[in-house]
Amino acid sequence: MLQRKKLCQAAEFMKSTEIDLWVTLARESTMARDPVLPMLADMYFSRLAAVMVEKGGRAIAIVSFLEEASAKQLGVFDEVIAYSGSREFSDAFGEFLGRGSRQTIALNFSRDDPAQDGLSHGNYLAFMDMLDHLNFQGKVVSSQPILDEIRSVKTEEEVERIKEAIRITQQIFDDAKDFIRDGITERQIFDFFQARAKAYGVEPSWSIDQCPGVKVSLDSPSGHCGPTDIPARRGSLVCIDFGVVYQGYCSDMQRMYYLLREGETDAPEQAKEAFRVVCDTIDGARRFMKPGVTGFETDRRARAYLTGFGFQEWPHGLGHQVGTYVHDGGALLCFRKKSNGPLIDKPLKAGNVFAVEPATYVDAGYLCVEEMVYVTEEGGVFLTQPQSELYLLP
Repeated sequence: MLQRKKLCQAAEFMKSTEIDLWVTLARESTMARDPVLPMLADMYFSRLAAVMVEKGGRAIAIVSFLEEASAKQLGVFDEVIAYSGSREFSDAFGEFLGRGSRQTIALNFSRDDPAQDGLSHGNYLAFMDMLDHLNFQGKVVSSQPILDEIRSVKTEEEVERIKEAIRITQQIFDDAKDFIRDGITERQIFDFFQARAKAYGVEPSWSIDQCPGVKVSLDSPSGHCGPTDIPARRGSLVCIDFGVVYQGYCSDMQRMYYLLREGETDAPEQAKEAFRVVCDTIDGARRFMKPGVTGFETDRRARAYLTGFGFQEWPHGLGHQVGTYVHDGGALLCFRKKSNGPLIDKPLKAGNVFAVEPATYVDAGYLCVEEMVYVTEEGGVFLTQPQSELYLLP
């Protein structure tokens, strides 16, 4: 079971750290869910609960009696401790803590990475008060090193789920070749992609009001937004940013279409040259993406390559990790600015999955291709089948 494998992955990694116990807290988890919780224990927690991993390798859950049966049914925990009646969570946790000597407890908070900052402030305060009441003499640290490992380093099963999400996404891109025509609006394209996702039994990778992102003109809004009623016109590029979720794992891809003018048999040379350079930028980044290099170095090299051909550089980062979320945290491929913090200087690891998305602007419109790259010990490999030419539409 994948959840058990992720718990074991965390325990194995903890052997190389000072952390004795990793605690993920949950309470009313349908409305306030830590992003890591589905990877460890995909169930509902009503009252305060803890999913814990010991340095020695055991996985333990402390839950209300209301969730005891569910926690046991998951089959991922070595021990399930339930509290009921007059007993509180603090009683059960105190008894557990008294079993052995634990000097360092890790909790899910992070200044830099929202994917690793799932502990609510209220739960943090309550937990710290409880430790004080229990006279805990050790220290509390961020679990960011553990979370970075289990979110970023994908297992074989996780990669297979991502690959299936990619396959379905590409099929929908291919289906759209027979739909996109002169006069079709962004909103109609948007509705087509969502309808196809539903037909294939999957959901969009990100906010349903913004996935897919559709740009049919230089007048289309930039950034993350919903579709407009701007129509696609002959002689224009159509850029679609789309992904789906398959068994909890996301894809994130962009594909480029060109609407031929009357009498045209190919796209303009400027658009074709920009497309080639963007694709070569992605391939160059892939070949550079080896364990140990940083996201900043990767982004900087890619920008230098594209602008060396005289094209305008893209305003966003080169790429981001993809997994259970489309922006899955961890190392980031981006330029240096304060809000990116240390994420751009994190070394890439074997097992990382990135979406790589350089872009530029040409007379025919916005041009961005996005491919997904898997980092191995030998270097980056494509999970997607890279788009090799513009999709020409009559």
